[in-house]
Amino acid sequence: MAIFGTYVALLVAAWGMQICPRLYIPMGEYTLKLKISSISSAFIEANVYTLYTMLILMLPSRMFTNQRQWNLKWVFVMPYIMHYMTSLWSTTQNVRDLMIKPPMYMIENYGYLHLRMTLLCGLQLLAMVEIVFILFYSLKKGPQLWAN
Repeated sequence: MAIFGTYVALLVAAWGMQICPRLYIPMGEYTLKLKISSISSAFIEANVYTLYTMLILMLPSRMFTNQRQWNLKWVFVMPYIMHYMTSLWSTTQNVRDLMIKPPMYMIENYGYLHLRMTLLCGLQLLAMVEIVFILFYSLKKGPQLWAN
C-alpha cells in the first residue's frame, strides 16, 4: 500500500504541474483569459513520468549503490524533478511577462485574474515541494551487503 500511496501522491502533484496555466489576451479584446492544457493529455503525460520514477524507486537500492555506499537513485529521479521545475519556471515567466506590461492595468478583470494566477503559481509551487519531499523520503538507503 505504501508504494501505491506514493504513486498516487506523485501522480496528483505531477498532474497539477502538467496543467500549465497560461494567461493571454485575445486579439482586439481588453480582457485576460486563462488557458490550461488538456486535462487528459496532462494526466497521461504525468502518468508516464510517474511510472518511470516509481519503477526506479521500486528497484533494490543495491543496484544503485557504489563502493562508498552512496545511493545513486537520485541521478535517475532528477530528470523527473527538473521537468517539473521547468514547468513551474515557464508558468512564472508567463505571469511575470504579462503582469508587468503597462496596458495590463487597464484590463477590466486584472485584479481577479492576477489573484487567480498567483494562487495557481502558489499551488504549483506547493506541488513541486510535495514532489521533492516525497522523492527525498523515498530514496532511503537500504542495508547493503558488499563483500570486502
